[in-house]
Amino acid sequence: MMKKYPYNKIFNPWQYEEKPFTEFSFTKNNKNHNAELFFINLKNRLKNYPASLRQIKHLCCGYKKEKFLIEQLEIIHGIACNHEIATLCDYFIKCYGTSYTLNQEEKHASIDKVMAKYNSILRLCSLSSKRNEQNQFLYTLANDFFFFCFDPNTFYDFMQLTDKSNYHPLIRMIYSIIWIHLGSKGWCTWHHHTIENLKKESLQGKEIVYIAGGTDIYQLLKNGIYTIRVIDPFLPTQNTYYSNGWRTLVGGRDIDQIGDEIHIPFDDTTIILKRIDYKQHGPFFAQLSNGKKRRLPESTTLWHVYKKDTQKKCGVITINRRFTQQNDFSYSPKKTLLLSYNELYFIATSGEQSWGIDVHKLDPQLNIYIKQLRNPISKKILKNISYTDQIDFSFIQLGNCIN
Repeated sequence: MMKKYPYNKIFNPWQYEEKPFTEFSFTKNNKNHNAELFFINLKNRLKNYPASLRQIKHLCCGYKKEKFLIEQLEIIHGIACNHEIATLCDYFIKCYGTSYTLNQEEKHASIDKVMAKYNSILRLCSLSSKRNEQNQFLYTLANDFFFFCFDPNTFYDFMQLTDKSNYHPLIRMIYSIIWIHLGSKGWCTWHHHTIENLKKESLQGKEIVYIAGGTDIYQLLKNGIYTIRVIDPFLPTQNTYYSNGWRTLVGGRDIDQIGDEIHIPFDDTTIILKRIDYKQHGPFFAQLSNGKKRRLPESTTLWHVYKKDTQKKCGVITINRRFTQQNDFSYSPKKTLLLSYNELYFIATSGEQSWGIDVHKLDPQLNIYIKQLRNPISKKILKNISYTDQIDFSFIQLGNCIN
């Protein structure tokens, strides 16, 4: 018997996602981002200097006068908001870039403490007391840092920082902001540029292929993107990263039936997902985070997408339950690839956690959209990430994976 599933039970908590993130907007002479007023307000609220404020001494060689500290906050804020990351790096190097002592301290310190320190420092540099503006500032900075590190136009500049160990505190700062705001806290965040670009790709008739996307398709559907393919093993130990009803969406011979429907109301329209087909192709085996090896069914589930008011078919959702493979990354003018930031690392790396994808074999025409990044990434960027994974610098993996 056909079942009609309430969408909130299938996509919870995805339907409560914030709208796609917009970047921090900087306007000169904006009174809301005035360093002196921010500093006074901060002191009045906290009555004394917070621990994170004391950390500013690493950026400006200590502070004996408030006026000097205010100047440093203003400088850092202005450079960052103008996306001048090379200039920002030069400024940091001028302040502490030759500090052998600081590098030795951080090498032996807790990684969590080092990341928290830099996150606190740069949060202050937003010159805002509003949490959402602070997060926008850091999210924008994380995007800038990522492309500074790996874009071919600035990759040489970044690699020069890796050559001298005394510059490694700067790399730790950069990696901390990238990891926290694109991976650890930002794993569920969509960049509004990515959504807008995927809408354009979809309107051109392309299938959006979301590798390791799980059930993270609600934001795509909400924005009128209806032709989607998800390739994901749906490991049972990853429930935190799937929606509550992922088993229903993926389907199974003993769970759900052909003809099942999910009705999803949006502000401007209501769509209906109708299960058309489910096929098992045999088992595959997965090593889980608990150390156990699990036998799972490889399968394909098809959902057709209809507009409720017209009953007109407007898309197809294909769910391939399996691990990704090299040919998934082949170039085709009929498809657009999509990844989340954390999974990006496991495409580019060749270490133990690698997914076995050889980035050197990818087509130079290939561009991959990353949900947290403002621009798609190229083969050259993937090769640069792969290269930096081999350098003599140990801190934090740029990606985070829990299976």
